[in-house]
Amino acid sequence: MMAAAGSAAKGVAGILGGFAQRGAYKAQALGAQIERDMALLRGKQIGERSREDLQTALGNIDSIRSARGAALDSQTGQMIQRRTMKDAYRDEGVAVLSELTRAGAAEQARKGYRTGASWAVPLAVLNSAGDFAAAASYGKGK
Repeated sequence: MMAAAGSAAKGVAGILGGFAQRGAYKAQALGAQIERDMALLRGKQIGERSREDLQTALGNIDSIRSARGAALDSQTGQMIQRRTMKDAYRDEGVAVLSELTRAGAAEQARKGYRTGASWAVPLAVLNSAGDFAAAASYGKGK
């Protein structure tokens, strides 16, 4: 009789563990969602900051050229501006892409955790079925 009670208790504990695992997966999914949202926000902030820095750099170039009396529309000046813009856009693209990649990875993790949460209890019930069967088999020996 004690063996039957032990097996039944083990089965119940397994199911309760499934509920605990589901809660843990849900918390991890929320953490991944927050990470995704923060990465998307960082990507937008990087883009804005990059454009502000570019405007500052172009303004500084124009100021220096004006102070030296150089024509603002000379071939050299236009090449410097194009190169500055090209470098700034490239750097912005790399930085934003990095954050978008991080956001994508966090989204995939979130989906995985949500799937784990949805299956935690059913799998715990299936895993506990053997314990309940063992508990039932002890009662058949009488």
